[in-house]
Amino acid sequence: MDICLYLRKSRADSKEQSVEDVLARHERSLRELAERNGYRIVDVFREVCSGESIQSREQMKAMLTNVQAKMYDGVLVTEQSRLTRGNMKDGGIVQETFKDSNTKIITLTKTIDFNESNMYDFEHIINARELENTKRRLNDGVNRSAKLGYWVSGVPPIGYLYNSSTKGLEIVESEAVIVREIFARVLAGQNYHEIVAWLNIGGIATRKDGNWHVNQIKRILPNETYIGYAVHGRTRWEKFTDSNGEEKRREIALPREQWTVVPDSFPAIIDKETFDKVATLLAARKQLPKRSREGRHPLSGVVSCAKCGHLHQIQKNSNGNLLKACNYRSPEGVRCENKGVSLSEVYKAIRAELGKLQETLVNAPKATKSSGQRKSLERQLQRKQSELTKLTGAVQRINDLYELGDIARLEYLERKAKRQGEIVSKQREISEIQNSIRNTSGLTNEQRLEYIEEFCRQWTEEVNDNELNRAFHKLFAKVEYLREGEEVTLTIELN
Repeated sequence: MDICLYLRKSRADSKEQSVEDVLARHERSLRELAERNGYRIVDVFREVCSGESIQSREQMKAMLTNVQAKMYDGVLVTEQSRLTRGNMKDGGIVQETFKDSNTKIITLTKTIDFNESNMYDFEHIINARELENTKRRLNDGVNRSAKLGYWVSGVPPIGYLYNSSTKGLEIVESEAVIVREIFARVLAGQNYHEIVAWLNIGGIATRKDGNWHVNQIKRILPNETYIGYAVHGRTRWEKFTDSNGEEKRREIALPREQWTVVPDSFPAIIDKETFDKVATLLAARKQLPKRSREGRHPLSGVVSCAKCGHLHQIQKNSNGNLLKACNYRSPEGVRCENKGVSLSEVYKAIRAELGKLQETLVNAPKATKSSGQRKSLERQLQRKQSELTKLTGAVQRINDLYELGDIARLEYLERKAKRQGEIVSKQREISEIQNSIRNTSGLTNEQRLEYIEEFCRQWTEEVNDNELNRAFHKLFAKVEYLREGEEVTLTIELN
């Protein structure tokens, strides 16, 4: 009697064992049964991927194709439900395929012949119902655990480690400093790409010892785990039939009121105030046009309307760039009347206003300033930057030692994590000193003049649009635009 083996792990199997271990154990049992009964094993199908429907199981489809071609007298499985435990449609496909080819299903306890018994129909219904009940019990258990503040969401995010005894999370400080720095840099005005560059250039690797990418930063920033919240049930899965008639599953986002949210479940890495500030900042960035967020025009996201306060958009046309008319409409539907103008006129007005500011600053009384304190801070900054260079070199040397096989992987990971934590702390110290230098006794008029002159130099040298856009944002706190008739008025405030 020619048979094949079909192996697949189910929910009833031990979660402690890998798919490979479970399949190997089942294969031994089935081979012993085949040997006792004198069956000749022609093929072995090992299903290593999960999935309820036949369409999602490649080995199942291959086996059914062979059954349809009448290559076997029987298919040997540990139990009938390994073949299908899903919907009635899949059950019908299995039954018809085996019945038409006169192929038997042989389990460890019985043999099913579709041409002699209707027992399969009844068993399939029972198994399908049992599957639904099992899934419901599992989901209910997960929801109860989430409401108790336990961690139920798989691998914890960077900065945390799962504690099996408390079923909660504990902070991994060497990773937590990285998370805190990411939030701090967003508040300081850095975008995703700048943060990724800082991490990768600084030799700060991901958990898998790879490079950072923008999507990883995007996942970290809105994650409420970092403020100690246990959040579960953001989405649900539903079945649908695609254009080819195949049954598939898709994830549906649920409104927040349907989530399970339990505050104070885990130790917080980020305080609530910082988290909310970052969320507000990111939401505001989303309101900007994509070109403005990427800084493709020098004035992207810079010029606001003097009448309603909304940002003006930049548009390219055949005659050059244009500052578009304000397109804001009030809740009553009234459109703002501030008209647009050629960008050359805006640039002309900015230059004129900067000239006036320079003249005012030159003629203003000189402010007193503690030069001694500033020099001390500058010396500290130079020392910290030198220390940072040494730490970055130390990470590279650790990498070299590992590549040469001079240290084991565990020691490599421990030493590298320690140095990476020191790098983040040092960068934080440097940032704080730089802020102190900028804020020492306030900026003098001479410093403001230096900033304006540096900005004008960049403008004159025609640096690329991204750099000039960054310079605009650094120098100006506000640029308000108003057009009345043909007269253009700009109101400028410096940072």
